[in-house]
Amino acid sequence: MKIFPKFLIFGLFILSCTAINKSGALRIPEDAKDVRILNRAEFSQKSDPINIKFAQQSGDYIVFDVSYSGGCAEHTFDLVTMGAFSATYPPEVEISLKHNNNGDGCRSVIDQKLYFNISQLKYDGTARVLLIIKNTDKTLEYNY
Repeated sequence: MKIFPKFLIFGLFILSCTAINKSGALRIPEDAKDVRILNRAEFSQKSDPINIKFAQQSGDYIVFDVSYSGGCAEHTFDLVTMGAFSATYPPEVEISLKHNNNGDGCRSVIDQKLYFNISQLKYDGTARVLLIIKNTDKTLEYNY
């Protein structure tokens, strides 16, 4: 009989820690970064290795579940685009997740969620855009 309350408390704890709110939408942290629009040269610059395990669009945001090697320095991430839309319907735009390991040579595997505001990628005259994630084989449909 004493075991049931422990399981109940544990279950409530797990539910309270989830990244999904009661409406089913993802909780986006207030420090989510905006997508950056770059010129061709900046967009084409190399990125440090990163494994994008999962990407999901939710409202005006993209959430990436990533892993990378490190553990000794702070890593930075940017979601970038040239902002050039294709002449198709729906319009398509390439985006790329850039990773800077800041010289971190450590080899721990770090798992992290990254959040980016993509509202700048809305295209006038349509309610959706296809987001081609350049450094993966993933395409997301951004409905707004």
